[in-house]
Amino acid sequence: MTGLKTTRLSKYRKVKLNNGLLNIILREKMPNDMYRLIYETDFYDRTFKECLELYLEEQETKEEPKKS
Repeated sequence: MTGLKTTRLSKYRKVKLNNGLLNIILREKMPNDMYRLIYETDFYDRTFKECLELYLEEQETKEEPKKS
């Protein structure tokens, strides 16, 4: 396996939760006014430990007080 592909049903054209994580490859409006969204992404060449370290670094950056 080289990646992940998933389908999501939503009442919106875009799901913010997936922004930056998954690439949308298909958006289809269904007769019931719901959207069928198909996303995919390739796996990163990182270890689980590297992923955790990156996540913690990003969280620290978000928590730093803004300078005025």
